[in-house]
Amino acid sequence: MIENRPRVEREPDPDWPTIVKSDGTHWHSSELRKAFGDKYEGPQGDSGYNVRCIEDPSHLQGTYIYWHNNQDGTVGFKYDCRRCRTEFNIDLEAQFSIFSAWLKDRELVDGRWLRHSNPFDHDLDASKLEFVQDQEGNHLFYRGGVHFVYGKPGTCKSWLALWTLKFANVRLWDFENGITGTLGRLKALGVDREAANGYTVPSSPDEVTARVREYVSTKPDILCIDGFSGFADVMGINPESNSDVMRAFTEVFYPLKRVGVTVIVLDHLPKDSGTEDFPIGAQTKKSQADAAFLFKSTSSNKDVDIFVSKDRHGELLERCEPGSMPRRFGRLTLESEESAVSIRISPAYKAQVDGDLVSVGDVELMQAIYDYVEAHPECNKGEIERNVLGKTERKRKALSALKDGGYLVTREVGTSHVHTVGKEFIPQWTPIGA
Repeated sequence: MIENRPRVEREPDPDWPTIVKSDGTHWHSSELRKAFGDKYEGPQGDSGYNVRCIEDPSHLQGTYIYWHNNQDGTVGFKYDCRRCRTEFNIDLEAQFSIFSAWLKDRELVDGRWLRHSNPFDHDLDASKLEFVQDQEGNHLFYRGGVHFVYGKPGTCKSWLALWTLKFANVRLWDFENGITGTLGRLKALGVDREAANGYTVPSSPDEVTARVREYVSTKPDILCIDGFSGFADVMGINPESNSDVMRAFTEVFYPLKRVGVTVIVLDHLPKDSGTEDFPIGAQTKKSQADAAFLFKSTSSNKDVDIFVSKDRHGELLERCEPGSMPRRFGRLTLESEESAVSIRISPAYKAQVDGDLVSVGDVELMQAIYDYVEAHPECNKGEIERNVLGKTERKRKALSALKDGGYLVTREVGTSHVHTVGKEFIPQWTPIGA
């Protein structure tokens, strides 16, 4: 027969720290359950609770908070997640510091209500563009931001993801190209062997969760996910469901964002869709992302135009051409020489001719006409209109502007007017937003 033995209470440690609220008062045990809310799992006697880990809610077992009342009326606390201690080597003192900061954001009013906050009371660092430079030295990706890069197949999205390995500490989840295809591209880009140590293909939700915990601890610069469809399949997420896609943010993207890891997700355009404002699937992708880039093919198989369709912080949009969304940001060119490949990103520019702002399209047309006349002196207007691409009315206006500025000279030859180069045509190009 097994005896019912009385429970032995732990002897309180007189050195347990206290937590002081912003008004100078101390927390009491009666307030803790309200503060923990849905993280509360159950009582552990008169002086403890079983709770969910505040850093990783998947730690369902082995997370406890204990307290005891001091003689001076204060309450001493201990917070302990045993799985955090095992996985991340966090000691109790460090855990208490994390717990104290967590409680500070959950102080109760009159012991009952969660406080609201005031944005003016927060000393927030502005998000900074920090990764991947264009030709002018300006960056494309925000530190700690969530970015979607989407477009049709063959628009160099994977090339850009691999290009980041040359300049940052990157983790790459590859659900698209496979290890053989990725290796060939890494070699072509000249990526060092050591820079490619962060490659993996997660095969289950548990593996994804484990990697997120790892990156929260080790804090790499960038996580690239190529692409979202394969990632969603592994996670059991329906990419058409807003609530399912929100799981990707809450379980993967946001924990990394909070510790300053930049997330870049490659995705596709909807098939047979008339809109390019969103990547394929749920609109939550765009609404919750910090930035979204649309990559569009050009007439050249080496060039891709880059458009910004979302920019929460505004710095990218300041560098875009004016107009409706998505707005043109620049151009990516895949440059190859023998077996070597590199990426050049040209920003969007504004143009000036004789000190006056002129649209980029008009200046490019003026340049094309000037170059044609330079190569074919004594040509007439009909020859120019037949051999320079563009709408006839725009070409006539551009030709007139070149003559008015003295860049082209016209003279009569019989019944025809022929054109030759006058002075050199050198427009001034300035990056937009500079």
